[in-house]
Amino acid sequence: MNSLIRFLFRYHIIFLFVFLEVIALVLISSDSLYQRYRMVSAARSVSGALHDWVGGISDYVDLRDQNDILVRENLNLRRKLADYGDMETNIAPYVPDTLLQDTAIKVVAQYHYYSAKVVSNSVNKQHNFITIKAGTSNGVRPQMGVITSNGLVGVVKSCSKNYSTVISLLNTDLKVSAKLRRTGYFGSFAWDGISQDIVILSEIPQNADVVVGDTVVTSGYSSMFPEGIMLGFIKDFDMTGGSFYRIRVKLSSEFQKLNYVYLVDNVQSEEQTQLESIDIKND
Repeated sequence: MNSLIRFLFRYHIIFLFVFLEVIALVLISSDSLYQRYRMVSAARSVSGALHDWVGGISDYVDLRDQNDILVRENLNLRRKLADYGDMETNIAPYVPDTLLQDTAIKVVAQYHYYSAKVVSNSVNKQHNFITIKAGTSNGVRPQMGVITSNGLVGVVKSCSKNYSTVISLLNTDLKVSAKLRRTGYFGSFAWDGISQDIVILSEIPQNADVVVGDTVVTSGYSSMFPEGIMLGFIKDFDMTGGSFYRIRVKLSSEFQKLNYVYLVDNVQSEEQTQLESIDIKND
């Protein structure tokens, strides 16, 4: 009790000042409509700022859940686009047949998509790898392509029950078949181990029309990726010792910001690779 009395006595001037200020504000606002309006407006401004601050905190807390929702929505859209693409390209023109009036056309999508969270990622080595939280129990297997909404990321190397490792595009051992989207010329796309956002496109002949800013995409000549997956944009180019361009491509994917990825499962890949291996042996 004595401590409280000493505290009040010590700061009684401040308390008196605050009390008198409150009385003055009340008297001013009661006698003047303008002052009352200004005080109400100030109170509303403070209240609005407080609500915005609280709302910002709430939005930040909910950000992870919203991100998960967006990943699921993107995954569903990719699956629908894959189904639609197969319907466009794989269905032969309809020819009426009086003997098969009730036969239905069955369409099977060539590519299936799955989402996975990145749990480990390296970008500062010559042989970079990514670890994702999805394994054989989720249908993941080696040689599946890995992409993001922005472009290609890598290829699945090995799997356990719940995790998989991915050979990053920022790995000097990985090569991808790529092409110039505008002209269709294709070549080999591989990282030279220098810059984390530049990959080299080679084997493009000198008679090809190459322009800075052109889009580079997957060629579709691999069983791991469909045609047209974004890789990046031409930054600059020069001639090699032979008759081919050496093209530096600015990557569309930001490997230092990977959070979620999509796995591309080509359900016809085994059939394609078996047939190609037979042809290679015969040669």
